[in-house]
Amino acid sequence: MSAIAVAKKDFRDAVRSRTLLVLTVLFGLFTVGGAYLASWAAEVLEGGAETTLDLIIALQTPAGYLVPLALGILRFDSVDL
Repeated sequence: MSAIAVAKKDFRDAVRSRTLLVLTVLFGLFTVGGAYLASWAAEVLEGGAETTLDLIIALQTPAGYLVPLALGILRFDSVDL
């Protein structure tokens, strides 16, 4: 079995799992919540995310933690013990 066939099977299994759905919703909530907090901070503190670039930079930190965590969870689910 080739590596591409194995990768396709793992991807199909991950898409079918509920874990991927939960992680996608969690990532969406973090993104929307982070955007809300950044815009709120810009209004209240006069130093938050004032431009789109500032918002993207502010959202990189949570994504930097959440994406590797999500990948680790998905990889753990794909291993048959």
